[in-house]
Amino acid sequence: MPLAVLAPVREAVVVATESFFSKGTRCLLIAGFAHLAVIGTAQSQEREPAKATSPGAKTNEYGTPITSAKEKVGLQSIAFRLGLYSKDDSGDGTSAGNPFLDEDLTVIQPSMIMDWGLDDVSALSVTAQYDWVSSASIERLSDRTTFPGTQQSGASGDFYVGLDVAYRRQLNNGMRGGGHVGFGKEYDYLSVGLGGDLAWEGPDRNSTYSASLNGYFDSVDLIRFNGVETGSDNRTSLAGTFKWNRVLDSASSMQLGVTVSNQSGFLGTPYNSVFIDEVGGLREVNEVLPDSRMRYSFYGSYRRWVMEGGAAEIATRVYNDDWGIFGLSLEPRWYQQVGEDLLMRFRYRYYDQSAADSFGLFSAEEPYMTQDSELGDFNSHTVGVRLIGYRDGLQGWDAGLDYVMRSDELDHIVASAGYLWTF
Repeated sequence: MPLAVLAPVREAVVVATESFFSKGTRCLLIAGFAHLAVIGTAQSQEREPAKATSPGAKTNEYGTPITSAKEKVGLQSIAFRLGLYSKDDSGDGTSAGNPFLDEDLTVIQPSMIMDWGLDDVSALSVTAQYDWVSSASIERLSDRTTFPGTQQSGASGDFYVGLDVAYRRQLNNGMRGGGHVGFGKEYDYLSVGLGGDLAWEGPDRNSTYSASLNGYFDSVDLIRFNGVETGSDNRTSLAGTFKWNRVLDSASSMQLGVTVSNQSGFLGTPYNSVFIDEVGGLREVNEVLPDSRMRYSFYGSYRRWVMEGGAAEIATRVYNDDWGIFGLSLEPRWYQQVGEDLLMRFRYRYYDQSAADSFGLFSAEEPYMTQDSELGDFNSHTVGVRLIGYRDGLQGWDAGLDYVMRSDELDHIVASAGYLWTF
């Protein structure tokens, strides 16, 4: 019979996915257990699209809310996760990403998610996370031998703490709604986020629709590449998502989705710089980017049971924004059941991206300038594997590893592991 990942959407078991949160190129490494989906947005266009659900929303394998699940009163589950993101600037100094700077970056992220049933139709979840960040950029801006006037302490790392509280409720006629509010804080950055979503089933209960609206309101201290503070600025990010999931028959299902987002305010990375190649040599100045951005993402997938214990999936995503970036990804996946208690997921992903209009090499100052590698022209190949273990039919643990090989030689590793206790 088909795997659980091909069951009707009201009964399906989630397969963990990665989502991303951006402050610079930070990666959110929380991967979803069945009812622990986490919202994220990304500065890099290569990242997965943001979840359409509030944190804590009970979801199927595609991240769409399950509308008919009955809540268990009291503590439902506790999950712990540990994530790792490591970007290696291992090029020869002329071809790896930005040729002028070391772009090594490591993020270690522990997190905890707790879920409570308030009554048989509503529940509350709390997500807490901590990020430890080691970055060549942070180390450079605090180097007094390079920048004698720096106002920074000499640290080579940074940290981030975040807390999100989400509420979900089963409504009438097979509908489920939810909302969340949260904040994130580090020494130069404060973010407040809130949002809500609504999900409903089609008349035949083989289709599920969901819509969400989320907003993030950030305050950024402008610490420049030379360690000098130049005040603060604000950033607002709004995103709306619509998804349609459809069980086609007893062996196949599909998903289509669209996300439209708008950002305004300070949209650059404060410590990013641009090198201008002038007659007298290189001159380093601040990165300058537009103060508004419209972003569009269209994605779809098709999954089918192929053989006893095995299912195949093909997914694609098209991205475009008004900064001139166009991105396209294609991702085949294979799911393999191993015995009763283990599911393995293998994936390959190809991604290709054009550069932003403001990206390049410069011989004079221009209105908009960036040499951020995430806004440049590159393609990538990702290979990954994830193991998902079960206890009594419920997901109990998972561990995954992805290796990303980029054409600009900024290869990186994304790894995460977690354990879920259900009560």
